[in-house]
Amino acid sequence: MGNLPKVSVAFSNGNLLQNIPAIDGYAALMGTGLTPANINKVFTVNSLLDAETQGITAVLEPVAHKHIAEFYTELAGNQKLYVLLTDEAVTMAQMLDANSISFANKIMMASNGDASIIGVFRTPPVAYAAGADFFDTDVQAALVAAKPLVKALNDKLMFTRILIAGRVAVETSTVIFAPKTLENDFAGVVLGDTVVGKNACVGVALGRKQAYACNIKVGKVANGALNVNSIFIGTKPLATVTNLDDLHGKGVISFLTYPNKAGFFFGIDNMANTRDYRLLVYGCTIDACAKVAASVYIDELEAEVDTNADGTILEIDAVHLEDRIKQQVAVTIGDRISGFDALVDRTINIINTGKTAIKLRARPKGYNTFIDIDLGLTGG
Repeated sequence: MGNLPKVSVAFSNGNLLQNIPAIDGYAALMGTGLTPANINKVFTVNSLLDAETQGITAVLEPVAHKHIAEFYTELAGNQKLYVLLTDEAVTMAQMLDANSISFANKIMMASNGDASIIGVFRTPPVAYAAGADFFDTDVQAALVAAKPLVKALNDKLMFTRILIAGRVAVETSTVIFAPKTLENDFAGVVLGDTVVGKNACVGVALGRKQAYACNIKVGKVANGALNVNSIFIGTKPLATVTNLDDLHGKGVISFLTYPNKAGFFFGIDNMANTRDYRLLVYGCTIDACAKVAASVYIDELEAEVDTNADGTILEIDAVHLEDRIKQQVAVTIGDRISGFDALVDRTINIINTGKTAIKLRARPKGYNTFIDIDLGLTGG
């Protein structure tokens, strides 16, 4: 401080990036790290600068930094993100091991169940053998591991979905594993990266998903092109990939371009499934409803209800249980679904069993994935 009167002006950064609300929970990112001090540690970051301040820099953690940077670029703002880095020897399948307390379970516990979607990537050591097929064998193994993991988490009322980096092993191979054949309700594979290589940009997928509510598809064209300058599958620029339609048909979340539209977009948000939760948007929507249902009915545990002469629940109490969830869904989920209904089973003898069964049904939004136009000339 000098001895003369003066005005000092300091210029601050980061004020243009708004905080993006996490409407349906937060994202988590899990993958290979390089710096010993960062390994097996759960970071809670709120921006790229925050991640760098905590030691996840482009120099120390180039791959993790890239994913985080792309997450926040796609999000176009700041939001909490959970990050866990592993040793390079740890496979994606091991990261998703339901019986391990070191990886996915660790990040879910650290988030207190708030991590509603987890992106998983890996940078293996140089000597790693990825197999002779198109996809790294670890991709299928990770999908297999993800199913019991998420089922176990659901049992703890922690609802999440998994996005796995679709690492390419041999891009010239015609033996291409189809994720949709595994019938895994809870996980999907992201294929394609912003740089040449074998990895996939799960950070971009997480960022686009977290920017919008659970019912909004990552491929919604009206939301604009992705904030990326290029997309590659292996070493090939997207425009030169001749089997792109077939790759999408395998059940992956990948990229495409549209005539007369600048930039890159996600295609169908395929999960490794062909049934009800074959789309990421359906899974995220039902998870949002599950969180509300769990919250509402935990408060009803061990609460008394009146009964009929045969031990079944009294109508007024049954209606109360139905109305509670309907009202809460209307307030918290709102127009993210098309409709919702609840039905308490009125045939169960609650005195003898202590059991109340409630059937909940959420009707999701429909999506204009295929639009057929009949165009012709008319003479009058």
